[in-house]
This record gives sequence, C-alpha cells and structure tokens, in this order.
Amino acid sequence: MSLNANGSEPVTGKGPEDGLAKTKAKAKASLTERTIHGIMWQFLGTFSESGARIVVLIVLVRLLTPVEFGVVMAAQIVVGFTRIVSQLGMGPALVQRYELEHRHLTSSFAFSFYTSLIVVAALFFLAPFIAAAFQIPELVGVIRVLSIYLPFANLGIVSESMLLRDLQFKWLGRTEFLSFAIGYAAVGIGLAWLGFGVWSLVGALIAQAVMRTGQLWFRYFPPVSFRMELRSLRDLMHFSLGQSMSNLASYVALQIDNTVVGVVMGPVPLGLYGRAYQFLTVPSTLFGKVSDRVLFPAMSSIQHDAERLWKAFESALGVIAMITIPTSGLLVLLAPEFVSVVLGANWDDMTLPFQLLCVALCFRTGYKICDSLTRARGSVYNRAFRLCIYAVAVFVGAYVGTRWGLVGVAAGVSLAITLNYVMMIQLSMSVVSGSWRGIVFLHLRHIFNLVPILAPAVVAVLFMRAHGVHPVLILMAGGLLTGASGVLLFLTTERPFGAEGRWIKEKLLGKVFKKFAKRPARS
Repeated sequence: MSLNANGSEPVTGKGPEDGLAKTKAKAKASLTERTIHGIMWQFLGTFSESGARIVVLIVLVRLLTPVEFGVVMAAQIVVGFTRIVSQLGMGPALVQRYELEHRHLTSSFAFSFYTSLIVVAALFFLAPFIAAAFQIPELVGVIRVLSIYLPFANLGIVSESMLLRDLQFKWLGRTEFLSFAIGYAAVGIGLAWLGFGVWSLVGALIAQAVMRTGQLWFRYFPPVSFRMELRSLRDLMHFSLGQSMSNLASYVALQIDNTVVGVVMGPVPLGLYGRAYQFLTVPSTLFGKVSDRVLFPAMSSIQHDAERLWKAFESALGVIAMITIPTSGLLVLLAPEFVSVVLGANWDDMTLPFQLLCVALCFRTGYKICDSLTRARGSVYNRAFRLCIYAVAVFVGAYVGTRWGLVGVAAGVSLAITLNYVMMIQLSMSVVSGSWRGIVFLHLRHIFNLVPILAPAVVAVLFMRAHGVHPVLILMAGGLLTGASGVLLFLTTERPFGAEGRWIKEKLLGKVFKKFAKRPARS
C-alpha cells in the first residue's frame, strides 16, 4: 500500500510510494539486488564523506589548538547525549514497524519537536553545572549555543525514516556528503581561518544540521503536525524505548572515555585523545552507516526468516573482518608516520595509544552488524542490557587506565571493545540460532591472511625508516604495497577469503562488471 504525507493508509515493510521513486521498477528487483545497490551507494557516499572529513580534520588541527578541540568535544558529549534523549528512538521505530500509518508520522514529528525544545531549555539552565563538572568554564556558552542544533536535527527524523524504508540510499548518501562538505567543512574552515576558535566548530555543527534537514525535507516533505496521539505513540514506544536505551548506553560507552580523560586529565589530553580516536571512527562510521541505513531496513523486511538473516549476517561480518583486520595491521605499522604527517608534531604523544586503539578496529566495526541483526529481530532490550555492561567496562578501563596516561586509557578501552563484540556476537547467535564455530574460523582466516598481505609493507617500511626516508614516502609505500598485496591475493586465490570473498566477487564485482559490459562501445 502507498502512504501520502497527508493520507492515512498503512504502509507495509516495502515503504512509501508517494513520489519518492519509481516503485514499479523497484518492485521487480529482488531484495538482494536492492540491498547490494544500497550498499554500493552508501559506501560511495560515506567513503566520500569520510575522506572529506579526514581532509577537513587535517586542516582544522592546524588552525585550532588541542584546547579548543577539547572544549568543543566536551560540549558535543553533552549535546549528543541529550539528542538521543530527545529523539527517544523514534526514527528506527518508524523504520522497523511493518505496518505504518499516517497518524504514526504526525505523532512522531510532534513528539520529536517538543522533546528537542524541552532538552534545549534544560541544557540552558544546566550548562553552568556541566561546565563545573568538566572544570572548563568556557563550556557554558558553547553548550547553550550548540543546543540550537537539536531542533533542526529532530525535524528531519520522519523524512529520513521514510527514505530509509524506501531504501533511498543514493539520495541519503548524497545528502550526508553535501551536508558535511557545504555545512560543516565550508563553515568550519572559514570561521577557523577568520580566528573564531571554538565557535568555528560550533557554527559548523549547526550549519550541517540545518542543511541536512533542509535536504531531507526537499526529498520527502513530512506531515507537519504539532498534535500527538497517545495510541500512535504507544504503537511505537515498545521498540523506541528499547532502541533509546540502547542508544543511550552505546553513546555513554562511546563518550565515557572522553569524559574520563577530560575530567581527570584536562582539556589538552582530551584534545589529543579525541582527535586521534576520531580517525579510528572513520572505518566504523563507514560500515556502521552501511549497517544502520542498508542492512537494518533490509533485515527488518525479512525479520521472520531466521535462515536468511543468519546468512546475511555471516556474509556481512566476514566482509568487515576481511577489510578491517588488514587495515588495523597497516595502521599499527604506520602509526609513527601517520601521527607525524597527518596530525602534526604537537600530537606525537598519541602514537602508542593510537596503535592500541587500532588493534580493536575489527571489533569496534563488527558489532555494528550485530546491532542491525538484533534490532531487526526486535531484541532491543537484550541489546540494551549488553550495551550497559559495555559502557561500564569502558568507564572502568578508561578510569583505571588514567594511572598510566593515555596509553593506559587506550588499552582499557580496547579491552572493553573486545568484550562488547563477544557479547553482541552471542546475542546475534541467540536470536537466529547461529554457531560459534563458523564465526571463530571466519576471524582466524583473516588474521592468517595478515602475513602475505602485510609482509611486503613491513619489509619496505623498516628499510625506509632505517635509511631516514621522509614519513610521507613511507606512508605512501606502506599503503600501496599493502593494497597491491591484498588485491593480488584476492584475485588469484579464493580459499583464504572464504564465502565472503566469493560473495564479493559474484555479487558486488559481478554487478559492476556487468554494468560496464552493457555500455555501448564508442566508435
């Protein structure tokens, strides 16, 4: 059935048909084909955004000081946490619900808007107390201004959810990239160049939120309503409350180490730790967005087929391991040059902590796939319980680790990430009756692949360091040799990469080659 923004007909798991796309053509495509198409576009969009984010970060670390980064990061911790509270999981609830009616959309729109205003008011009055807890007086004004971000972000929830239900990944990927490039990058770098300091980052975040919501509204104009219907909210609340609990626990887990570093060690170590950690969030953000925006809607549409869900889960997890394990090994190898060249001389103290965080890159990224599976099956409360344990583990690891400085914090956080991954794998297997054997062998297979993939880079990097070669050339050589070794091994052998390697060759690469083959030859 179709759903018009002003109508009232229910929508099944296939999503809205109100002019968002040519639904007749899409109906002919299988779920697998649409998911692969979505993965390709989401990867392209997120990869472009991640690349732009790295470039912008490199520019900003040379225009702003670690103290200024630390102040804004502390404010982002607070505002990001309250954003989760204000949204209360409404977006994912709209995506996951199989039958959706117009009343659900209007109630969600009004609820999200009202809660954002309440949170903004609360932050305005609580800002002095939060600043005192962080021992950063400048936080008062920064938190109050940055809270303006919340209403703009919440106004886009309904539009984004409906686009996700319709698997509009190409548009969403483009929206994310343009919002960052024009909203965050242009505004942030421009203000930083003009000497606005911390306010350049604040302005960039607000501009990004405004532009993102504007694009979402352009694609799908939501049913603007300020009336809430309790019956509609109850329909969504069972899932949304569990989702919100999970989001809160996950956010605490992701930010509590920054909070501990900021409170115990001060803004300068927080700036060092936070900027280095942000580089490691690029892979997890890349795969996390693919998982959240592509796999979650796709898995939700087959939530009652456990066998298909497990096969999709195992393939996705294998692809994550195949990419992130060699990447983490390469980052550990090139960490001295990476920190020196990318972050600059002021950040040399982050080399060893950066290496320790890199070790857990696969686990940091892989649990996103577990999230999609457990949410699609509706196991949000079991997921929330495990994420609460994860948050406590991060806090304990970071706090105890402060005795040994940032190195200790990085080690403690990496152990907590590993624990969370094991718990989420166990939960994933419980909801679809999977087995540990295949999962363990999957990871071991790609750990063994490290030897042939990294060996040429290790030899070259050690040789170049011994002869005083410039760090930029070492970075280029290490990256090129690792990439070439990995591609050569992938194309010439099949067994080391298992089922996920065959899946990539048959589904992803096969689709790309067919598309090129269909193009008419130029005379």
